[in-house]
Amino acid sequence: MDIDICERHEIAAPVEKLVKFVIFKEVKGSQFALPLQIGVRDRLANLDQYEDEEEEALDELVEYFQRKRPWLVQDTTIYFHWTTSPHKALNVCDI
Repeated sequence: MDIDICERHEIAAPVEKLVKFVIFKEVKGSQFALPLQIGVRDRLANLDQYEDEEEEALDELVEYFQRKRPWLVQDTTIYFHWTTSPHKALNVCDI
């Protein structure tokens, strides 16, 4: 499964960021997380920024969607939020 993104914008500024995903069709959590993991890993590897810490964080993300959120129903909203500090947050909401 490919994740289609209508618009792609590089977010490179050292400011607080928020990315919102809305699920339009019910999918398995792994169908969402695995392509996301691959895309992020490849992007970081191309920038030579893929280290053990990033690998661990991506593995935790995939595990979350495989074990705790095995299905993402229609209208599930996923927010990825991060500040300029190294602390990241993930929120998943079913409507």
